[in-house]
Amino acid sequence: MFQDIYAWAGKKRIVEISKDGKQFFPTSHFDNAFRYIDLLIADFKKIPKDNKKMLSEKLTEILDNVNYLHPFREGNGRTQREFLRLLALEKT
Repeated sequence: MFQDIYAWAGKKRIVEISKDGKQFFPTSHFDNAFRYIDLLIADFKKIPKDNKKMLSEKLTEILDNVNYLHPFREGNGRTQREFLRLLALEKT
């Protein structure tokens, strides 16, 4: 998304960042966080298409965890929205 602006665009961040004084997930624990998010996605994929309540709850949980992780230095919100949109489309 920002490859023409930042050399580090699209790469996992290697610096600690915060917003409004709130620290995002520490980079030293990224591997654990990615494994956990992978499990959440696997759970989402097992939910039947017609169970909209469970699907929306699991998407919310995934979004909450990915947002806290904040894996990129820039563009996290836009990337998260597209990522969740693509997951949701799998169930249409």
